[in-house]
Amino acid sequence: MNTLFLSNVKNIINKRTRSSYFLGSDLQDLLKVFPQNFEISTNNRKHRFNKDLVELLIPDISKAIIKNEALCEYHFDIDDEQNVMQKIENLFKGESVEFLKSEEATIKQISSFFVNKTLLY
Repeated sequence: MNTLFLSNVKNIINKRTRSSYFLGSDLQDLLKVFPQNFEISTNNRKHRFNKDLVELLIPDISKAIIKNEALCEYHFDIDDEQNVMQKIENLFKGESVEFLKSEEATIKQISSFFVNKTLLY
């Protein structure tokens, strides 16, 4: 993972003046300041994410970045007519989203890319 990324996270945490933290709101605050420096496209649209986060969470992207550190975009060959990836992008930006039951199939398809088994062990 990028040391500049980790340094930015540490700086944000160190600037806090509170003596206690709440994971939900603190995580949202952190996500809001991360640069959106990586593009993920579907067959329908393009979306902006933080490169370090997607490298950590998406094995295919991690492998592609290992091969080419300058990589700044990746394409998933899926149809996203309901624009579910936009909601996932919003989550990665620390925003609240609401998923609909009608989006379930697309959510499952997209989330299958977001499983990094090395984080589970």
